[in-house]
Amino acid sequence: MKLTIGDIKILSEGKQAKRSILNKYASIEEFVEATAINNSVSSINTYLKQKEIANKTFKLRLVSLLNISYDRLFMSPEEQLAAYVDSIYSNIKEYSGDVDLESIRYIKNKCNDFNFKSCLSKIYWCMGQCHFNSRSTELAVEYLKEAIGLSKYNFGYYIKFCSDLGLVYLLNNEYEKSRLYLMKAESKIVNVDTVDSNTLFRLYYRLGILNNNTHELKLAHEAFDKAISYASNVVDKGSAIANKGMAYKKQQIYDKAIEYYMLALKSFDLEDKTNQAIIYNNIATVLKDFGNYYCALKYAELAISLCNMENKGDRLTFLTTYVQIKLMLNEVDDSFYELIEMILEIDKTTVYKKFVIEAIQTVVNYGKEKGNKDVLLKIKDILKQIIDNNDHDIEYIKDIKLSLYDVYELLYE
Repeated sequence: MKLTIGDIKILSEGKQAKRSILNKYASIEEFVEATAINNSVSSINTYLKQKEIANKTFKLRLVSLLNISYDRLFMSPEEQLAAYVDSIYSNIKEYSGDVDLESIRYIKNKCNDFNFKSCLSKIYWCMGQCHFNSRSTELAVEYLKEAIGLSKYNFGYYIKFCSDLGLVYLLNNEYEKSRLYLMKAESKIVNVDTVDSNTLFRLYYRLGILNNNTHELKLAHEAFDKAISYASNVVDKGSAIANKGMAYKKQQIYDKAIEYYMLALKSFDLEDKTNQAIIYNNIATVLKDFGNYYCALKYAELAISLCNMENKGDRLTFLTTYVQIKLMLNEVDDSFYELIEMILEIDKTTVYKKFVIEAIQTVVNYGKEKGNKDVLLKIKDILKQIIDNNDHDIEYIKDIKLSLYDVYELLYE
């Protein structure tokens, strides 16, 4: 459940007690009648108006009658703030946009009011993630760096926050910066028993993806092996196995790539259509590279058929593979023009920029090979809009401008 500013209240002991009573009973009168607490309604109301309830016996009776632990019933301001921060921290994927940022800032200000500093690193992390969810990469980086600076003596948070910043850079194709922060995270792992397995999985999975993308394939295999060892569920394990298959594909060891894709496929639940679709698409890319276009096309079609239409990132990736195979067969159908339209649409969402660049290059290459100026003019307009929409993503825009330069050369040579 997402918190709003109206939900965030630091309550006195009296108000906390009143809230707990009214959560269980319709009124104070009903509470007195139902529990035989041996206190009058007026005396209870007096206690509930107190900032700190003076009558210790009354507090212990409440704990017993409401069946709530003392620490949960009577929380200090710091404990209440920590609970609010933990709620946002645990559900951060739900937070994006200005209204959600105001809620997080409100808690930050409350922490400053109570001089409660221990939660600030998590608050800055939440602000960074909220900006990331809103596609404000520059602000996401700024707040994640603040979170890292504040967590340098807490290795668990430091490793997680460095890893998350490494992911932001990775998704934005800023590989050197991504490696810097992922390696900072790894450097703090003195004893793996002190770091939760999910944090370790994500770190090594991201290092594996980074090394795949930079063609450091021996390092990619090592990272994915570690990710597999820390995976705590079938989805994580299957995803790491699949990406190990991708490393073999990049090495052009196609039989091993297919072997690992099949292993990944077996690891997912039968109802997990999303990850099945990803594997089918990966198999299609191997068969495409191997020159088996008709078989590749069947797997690409299967991936698209299983894809959740709301998952635009996956659909763009699968559609790109399908279009590439069709172009290899000298066939152009409606999917090609759907891909062109999707490029601009997907740019408005948080998605791995590498896939957008690949889709763009697929369209540009077709326009170049066929001398199709209508296609080149269309993609030129789309690239210009992407540049206007993403002036803060420097590395991404650099790649987009390179593609635009190629288009201009083809149009006006």
